[in-house]
Amino acid sequence: MYVALFTRGMTALGLAIKGDNLQWAKAEYEFLHNIPSLISEPNHHRHQYFWQEERVTYLEWVENRGLDGTDAAPDVLIGFYDDLLANMEVQFRTLNWFAV
Repeated sequence: MYVALFTRGMTALGLAIKGDNLQWAKAEYEFLHNIPSLISEPNHHRHQYFWQEERVTYLEWVENRGLDGTDAAPDVLIGFYDDLLANMEVQFRTLNWFAV
């Protein structure tokens, strides 16, 4: 799950950097930076933090893009991670790690 999310995220980060969009690049970095350490992490509290804090913060940023007048997130980000996040939600519920 995390490997696919990180891989897709690195693509988005590359596009942000290529497009010289610092706000987008920063948002991607904040969303992705803990993922490598979560890949084999046994502590479910770290996964819970990612799901309830980092994921939510990123999705709120995407949803609210342009409200500050910059339109920092391109339209391509709407739904960009939806399939992966939906699969993760199913897995987290199956593992009963925490309420999602």
